[in-house]
Amino acid sequence: MSYNYVNNSDSQRCRSACSEILTEARDTLREQYDIVTNFELVGSGARNMITRNGDGPYDLDYNLVIVHLPDQYKNNLGYLKETVRRCLNNAVRSNDFDDTQDSTSVLTSIRHFNDTPNVVFSFDVAIVMYNSNGTLMRLIHNKNAVGFGYNGQLTWNEVPSAKKVADKVAAIKKAGAGYWMQVRDKYLDFKNRYLSRQDNSHPSFIVYVEAVNDVYQTIQNQGGKKTMTKGSEQKVSGKTHTQAQLNAYANQNNPNNPAYRASHSNHANQCNPNNKEFSHSRSAGSKKK
Repeated sequence: MSYNYVNNSDSQRCRSACSEILTEARDTLREQYDIVTNFELVGSGARNMITRNGDGPYDLDYNLVIVHLPDQYKNNLGYLKETVRRCLNNAVRSNDFDDTQDSTSVLTSIRHFNDTPNVVFSFDVAIVMYNSNGTLMRLIHNKNAVGFGYNGQLTWNEVPSAKKVADKVAAIKKAGAGYWMQVRDKYLDFKNRYLSRQDNSHPSFIVYVEAVNDVYQTIQNQGGKKTMTKGSEQKVSGKTHTQAQLNAYANQNNPNNPAYRASHSNHANQCNPNNKEFSHSRSAGSKKK
């Protein structure tokens, strides 16, 4: 098995389902509890770089951003998280998802396939808000904290800044669309490399940062070269190609992907005089002349 990019039409259906659930939960929080929130897609979904291992499950990550919070929740963060969880559960039940599971930093809901244990898709919701200094804080549930009873300790923890990564991404995209395609290629390559080593210590965001740093360093080594093309000087760009085409391109350039192997196998057959594809390719070429 290997990681591939998820088909855009498949991921779009899941995004629509999540949007419906989160919209319902957001409206309930505002109307019944006076908790004003917004939700935003983050992570690989926001970057259009959603991957899955073979036909395995994949997930989307969301931030539920608190805009206004009544005092009774500010003073009881456990009550806040439980209220959000109840609102999400009421919304997911009408969309064939399981009730949310409470983990350290997110609430997770899972969709199964045909009432079997096989997970098809899941989504994670982190509860976040900005403090008075404009720093993004995430609600963390430390269930094993000593001295805080059965429910553990809930605190607001600062979210590490990703500004340096964002600045590098902007520089990469400015240097040329081909460089961004290199990031996508390397992201798959690195994920599959760790998969082959059974290395589970590299979350997707860390792998993404590694891919960004690798390509950014290449540009720096080339003196900030402004353009780069693929293949026969045809540029690969999000401006001229659909997301599905970008995903297909990345998959076809991933040696662990069936599309890559099929393409190279077909080329080898066309170059082999003992294979029927050899004569087919030659006859096709003669008809064009």
